[in-house]
Amino acid sequence: MADIVMDDFLVRYKNISNKLKKRFLRKPNVSEPSDQFGALGMECERGGVVQYAGLCQLAVARCEKELGNSSNAAWALRTAGRHFLIADSPPFIEPVSDRFEGALGSFSEASRLWQSDVEVPLSAGLSLETGAALDHDPHQAVTHYAKAASLLSSCPPQQLPALCQLLSCRIKAGDYEGALNTANDLAAAVDSSTSVPFGLYSDILLRCEITRVLLVLLLRPPPSCLSPVLSTLLEKYTWQNQPPVKWLDEQLFLLLQSLVLACQAQDHEALCETEGQLWNLLDNEQQHLLSCLIRTITTSG
Repeated sequence: MADIVMDDFLVRYKNISNKLKKRFLRKPNVSEPSDQFGALGMECERGGVVQYAGLCQLAVARCEKELGNSSNAAWALRTAGRHFLIADSPPFIEPVSDRFEGALGSFSEASRLWQSDVEVPLSAGLSLETGAALDHDPHQAVTHYAKAASLLSSCPPQQLPALCQLLSCRIKAGDYEGALNTANDLAAAVDSSTSVPFGLYSDILLRCEITRVLLVLLLRPPPSCLSPVLSTLLEKYTWQNQPPVKWLDEQLFLLLQSLVLACQAQDHEALCETEGQLWNLLDNEQQHLLSCLIRTITTSG
């Protein structure tokens, strides 16, 4: 099946395209070629040549735009982008291939066409897909995750996945100040989504709590530059004798408190001891931040 599709694809594609050419005093019937390109694309997909299926979906998008169906064109472009990504991975053979660039271009154009309030979540979803496709390059991916978070800012529960991805991406990119701002936004989005954190919400808040503590200690901003939110955050681990919230385990709270106090005192021995006790309670991102923190404190002192 794949061989048949590959052998006659160009001939069939050209025959359909010829139907779009203007005849003397006659406009082409664009609806028919659009359907035929879609059918040819499905055949290519079944035949395992998804890059050809992507080309067909691009042709469908052009037809739908000519018909004034911008939403249908956007759906076709999204499908084309996904086909190009499948054709290009895994793994990426070239750092920047034509198929990969075609996927990003298709997603970008689809997002541009989805502009209505109803379509905003669709556009945000494409930004998330683009960010995921660029996961190997966090400096590029962060732009798309930030766009998704911005598009969904009016609906905090829907915004949470975008902010979670943006936080991870900024940490990977080494943008710790941006990561701290995102962690603050993420915690605020949870607070806006529920009055009583539970399940996923409490998991996100726990992640934000630990990550923000590590980032503040790593960045070491002067007290005068600390926002009220971050000042309150550090005070929890300086003055309180009990875990500040229900979802924070007592052992973890005491270890974070020890970490904060050791950093403030520049106590290298206590830092290294706390690192060993805290390590297995952290996720990979937090372990990375803790390593950076210990290295920064011990080399600067």
